Formats: sequence, C-alpha cells, structure tokens
Amino acid sequence: MTEASLVEQQLKIRPALVRDRSLYYYGNEETNELLRKYGYEPMQMNPEDVLTRVVRVIHKGDEEDLSKTGVTILLREHGYWTVRATLTQMRLLGRLGYQVEELGRREPRPRQVRIVVSKREQVAEVGAHRVDIYSAAKSETGYVILGGAFDDSIDELRAAGFKVEILADPPGVKR
Repeated sequence: MTEASLVEQQLKIRPALVRDRSLYYYGNEETNELLRKYGYEPMQMNPEDVLTRVVRVIHKGDEEDLSKTGVTILLREHGYWTVRATLTQMRLLGRLGYQVEELGRREPRPRQVRIVVSKREQVAEVGAHRVDIYSAAKSETGYVILGGAFDDSIDELRAAGFKVEILADPPGVKR
C-alpha cells in the first residue's frame, strides 16, 4: 500500500492527484492542520500548474523547442506530438504559436516494446519506468519482456541502459 493510499484511508483525505512523492488535494485549514499533526507540510498550489491534460500539438519547429515549455512528450508522430501539459503550459504553447488540439475520442496508444534483461530484478525496474508489462518470459540470456510504453518511458529506459526494441503496432491501430 502506498503512502498516499494510507493518507486517504487513515486520514480520510481524498487526493485529486498523486505524482511522484506529492499528494494534491482540495483542502482547508482543518485538513492542513491534520496533515501537519502527522508530520506533513501542506503547501498551497495553483491547480493550473499541477493538473494536466493530454493533447495533440501540431509540429512547429523542433522537439527541443517544444520541450523547453516543460510539457512531457508522450508520443512522437509524423506531423504531431501527443503531450501531457498543465493548463499553464497549454496557454504558453498557444502564445508561442503552437496549434493545440483536444484528443477527443482518439485515445493515445502506447508503442509495443520488447526489452531483454539479464536478471529477474530488472523486470521490476522496467515496470518502474511506466511500462505496461504484458509478459516476462525466461530465455537463454535472461528475461524477454513484452509490453507497452509511451516515448517518454522508452527514452528513460534507454537512458538507464536498457535496449528497447519497438515492435509493429497491432492490427487496427492508427497513428
């Protein structure tokens, strides 16, 4: 059970968002005092700087310029990027001349990946990089992991030294 789950269960504080080691909630002074009593340090945050949406950004310039806005690039596609952005970041994109589109019913699809690791413990490490692991099978050289991952996770895995092979999309997936 995560610490956020314990806070919700024991203190009856419902999180609006849990990210990394931070728990975001809509609170009041009573809630804040309760958290302080248990050693937490509540801080007021602007929801527009915290809550995110996933949107499509039509290519303009290069990826490095887009990254400077602070968005997370989930998918790099021909003609557009799929990004996770706060409302503040989305306004910045608009001011910089980027065309931002709602996804509507176009759910972003992770890439299908194959990752070979030498030790069993590395399977959990791969999962910690936000890979949806479909299977992990023992092989002659270690373990073969098949799963789904977005480009930001693939980038992290490669930076951590994992060899990631991107497989073909399943039938019916349109990018």
